[in-house]
Amino acid sequence: MNYKGSKPGYEYYGKNFSKYHYDLIPNDNWDCQLELLKYLKSDVEGLFEVLIKITVSIFERFNINMTKFKTQPSLAMGIFTSNFYNEDFEINMIKGTVEKDLRSASYGGIVLWILILNKLFIMLSNMI
Repeated sequence: MNYKGSKPGYEYYGKNFSKYHYDLIPNDNWDCQLELLKYLKSDVEGLFEVLIKITVSIFERFNINMTKFKTQPSLAMGIFTSNFYNEDFEINMIKGTVEKDLRSASYGGIVLWILILNKLFIMLSNMI
């Protein structure tokens, strides 16, 4: 990661990297750390843009602020209950020991995406 100097040889870029794109990279003053940070910054910016577009789309379609939900299942439930749920139709809820067991077995999807991406974006912006 601390490599600085001539551009690494074509063989280090993998099978799917075209010779055309390799030739576009300048030959001298190649800084691995700087290139990595530029790549990470553009990756986070792209991801952030996708999340903003999804957030706006969900708000426009369902009048739901998706940043209020920690998981995709809770977001889906919020959309369903606020837009499609008919209170006249009874949904049986799982309660008691079975509910406790199910909740303790499921950890996937708990992500604070907007906060994490925002902090990472700020951190990377300050590094470059």
